[in-house]
Amino acid sequence: MENDEFLGEFLEAPDLSKEEIIFASGAGDCFNCGFLSAILNNFELNKCFRVGRKCAELSLLSTETVPETINKELLKYYFYS
Repeated sequence: MENDEFLGEFLEAPDLSKEEIIFASGAGDCFNCGFLSAILNNFELNKCFRVGRKCAELSLLSTETVPETINKELLKYYFYS
């Protein structure tokens, strides 16, 4: 492998506008929660990213660092949609 080679894949997600974001604290933790939950349930990386991204979005759109909307039912919904 050459130093300038990239091994991996870029995944893109739609942006949230600054006006939509309520509170940024906790969004990274929520992303990790969703991503790792999907990893532990043996989903492909693309699905893991989408679940993590949705959890981060819910955090950004809430006044809570970990909103109550992130729960087992939500994760199951995004795992299988």
